[in-house]
Amino acid sequence: MAQFFFTTADDNITLGGSDKATLVTGHIFTPATTFNPNDTVAGAGINGSSTIEFRSGVPFTFDLADYTNITGITQLTFVDARNYQVTVNEAFVVNNHNTLNALTFKATSTGSITVNASTVTTGSVNVTGSSANDLVTGGAGNDIISGGSGADTLSGGAGNDTIVGNAGNDVLDGGAGSDIVSFASAANGVTVNMGAGTASDGDGGTDAISNFEIVVGSAFADQITGGTGADTLSGGAGNDTIVGNAGNDVLDGGAGNDIVSFASAANGVTVNMGAGTASDGDGGTDAISNFEIVVGSAFADQITGGTGADTISGGSGNDTISGADGGDFLVGNAGNDVLNGGNGTDTISFASATAGVTVNMGTGTASDGDGGTDTILNFEHLFGSGFADILRGGANNDTFSGGAGADSISGGAGFDYVDYQNAPAAINANLATGTVRDGHGSTDALVDIEGVIGSAGADTLKGSSGDDLFNARSGNDTIDGGGGNDFIIYEDATISAANINLSTGSATDGEGGTDTFTNIEGAVGSIFADTITGSGAALEFFDGRAGNDTIDGGGGVDWVGSLKATAAVNVNLTTGTATDGLGGTDTLTNIENVNGTEYNDTITGSAGVNFLVGAAGTDVISGGAGDDSILGDAGADTIDGGDGNDLLFGDADADLITGGAGNDTIVGGNATDVGNDTVSGGFGNDLIFGSPNNDQLQGDVGNDTIIGGAGNDTIIGDAGNDLLWGDAGADRFIFAAAAGADTIADFEAGTDTIDLTALHLPAKYYEGVVSFAEYENGLTINFIGGAVLTIVGVRGPLFTDFIV
Repeated sequence: MAQFFFTTADDNITLGGSDKATLVTGHIFTPATTFNPNDTVAGAGINGSSTIEFRSGVPFTFDLADYTNITGITQLTFVDARNYQVTVNEAFVVNNHNTLNALTFKATSTGSITVNASTVTTGSVNVTGSSANDLVTGGAGNDIISGGSGADTLSGGAGNDTIVGNAGNDVLDGGAGSDIVSFASAANGVTVNMGAGTASDGDGGTDAISNFEIVVGSAFADQITGGTGADTLSGGAGNDTIVGNAGNDVLDGGAGNDIVSFASAANGVTVNMGAGTASDGDGGTDAISNFEIVVGSAFADQITGGTGADTISGGSGNDTISGADGGDFLVGNAGNDVLNGGNGTDTISFASATAGVTVNMGTGTASDGDGGTDTILNFEHLFGSGFADILRGGANNDTFSGGAGADSISGGAGFDYVDYQNAPAAINANLATGTVRDGHGSTDALVDIEGVIGSAGADTLKGSSGDDLFNARSGNDTIDGGGGNDFIIYEDATISAANINLSTGSATDGEGGTDTFTNIEGAVGSIFADTITGSGAALEFFDGRAGNDTIDGGGGVDWVGSLKATAAVNVNLTTGTATDGLGGTDTLTNIENVNGTEYNDTITGSAGVNFLVGAAGTDVISGGAGDDSILGDAGADTIDGGDGNDLLFGDADADLITGGAGNDTIVGGNATDVGNDTVSGGFGNDLIFGSPNNDQLQGDVGNDTIIGGAGNDTIIGDAGNDLLWGDAGADRFIFAAAAGADTIADFEAGTDTIDLTALHLPAKYYEGVVSFAEYENGLTINFIGGAVLTIVGVRGPLFTDFIV
């Protein structure tokens, strides 16, 4: 950096390009030897990055109003500032691009800084203060003023100013205009109350704030409360709580799990998180965004959630709350509330009730423990109170968290859980006797409960004679599945992979615990790379969940599935690999059966006997060798049985099914199927059934039996001696060139038709007939070339029913 020395004469300095200069008189500025009005610093071609730096180690007064010849400057820096007083006038700012980009003080000692730009009416100033106690007054432009660590007094003046107090007990005044007070650089969360005019600044100071319209919070957990005007409050990162109060406010939670609260409203509020609007109960209409939690007023509120997982808490009024989409958490509190979970897996909570609650999810009613009667619907998870509750489920799969107190819990229909993950101590649950020591010191009574979620302690869990699920969570747990097909689940592990061995009856749970278990027939892994080993039991099921899992079914007949997949799976039992639909690739050994997902899966069997289920989606399923059973389920599936005597069932929608080699049984669809199936038996003596729709059913090679459905089917016996049934509808029987001796068992003259085109008969088809024989219940036609067609139920020539 060049140094330029000033004298008491008229000095001239010209800077060009991106020069940076330190201006001194002698070696240091003093009040007696500072600039005089005729000194000039001219910026020839200054490109916007040039700076002028003043150094002085003693207090002085510097009036930039006297130095209008100083032009082209973008930054002024005062180093080692001590009791400086600087005045900036309009002419100086205009000569320097109308915006003095930075006016910075670098203090290395105590003292005070005074900057006065109050006479600037055009352009703006950017002032960064020192570690001393700064006094800064902005002008009429859009100024940016930042204090230091001292007790600063910062005033924006007119214009839309941004003021940052930083550390210290500051006095901050936005002045006229739409002004911002920003705590974005704070080291901790801030507490701001615009109505009271106070702010804990996150750096240990307490600021007095006034005349601000916009507040910007920190990157931490802030509490920001607006005043009575139209405020703009932004939380930034962190879990913030924002209260707009009166006025038409703009409220933005920013990143994090943020709360917008109307608890202090004078009237009921109407909030729609999806639309981003709120009538605030104080006469204003707010725009709200990026909030995950809504707290209502003490009056009758109407609150609607958005598409995400919302938490909505009403007050003591008669509230109407709807979660809309997403997995929502709703709390009605006191009052006669109407609570609707909406779509998704939703939770209703009475944890804050002051007495025991009675809730019936089947009838949709709840006595809320605070004197109110609520109407509830579309909930899958129920939290009770801290007292003795009566909780009843509905027809769906429900989860109950009774909390403290001796609760009575009845699941009703569906597969229902009790959840004790918040219990302060270990639990002892016995589904056979229907009792649970709940970890709070009470005993709950259970009816129709099929699953248990344990605590963080060493739980003891015992199943019933039915099919039970156990999610023991952390701790050294002891689990006895009892009778039925029972599962252990480790999907909530957060630290490491689970290692589950059904043969030895032990598992490391991924949370530091080791579980022991008996009578368990299935296991579900974690999000990590789990190792799951089966036993020699007759039937077991494994779901690795996410992660690159290693699954060995062991002896017996073993299933794999990905019950919570978010994308299609590709399972190949021949290669022993599977993509799990959650981003992982699993290694499979000794697995015989596969259950697909709701997506468009690809499933390939092995050379053994497999049972492959596509589930929903447009699946491609190949059985390979072995006597396989394949169920396409919902979706327009493509199914190939491969070799072996296979059982193939397309189920719903328009399926394409090929039997392959072997004596296969093929069913196109069920009674509610809406698709037209295309079925080919392949080699072998196949039994083929159509659906109620307009199917194409072909036997191919072999002596096949083909039975259509209620629709207008096309039935092709093809090679071999086939038995054909059209069933209801106007069916078309195609007699193939390679046909043997086929029989149509239920031909309806005048409705069904017989297509002889492939025989290439003369125009007068009877000229291609070797013999024509009638008998008591039908007729037999022998064609040139050896093909024989027997038609049951009709007699006489069928000229109008033949297509030649």
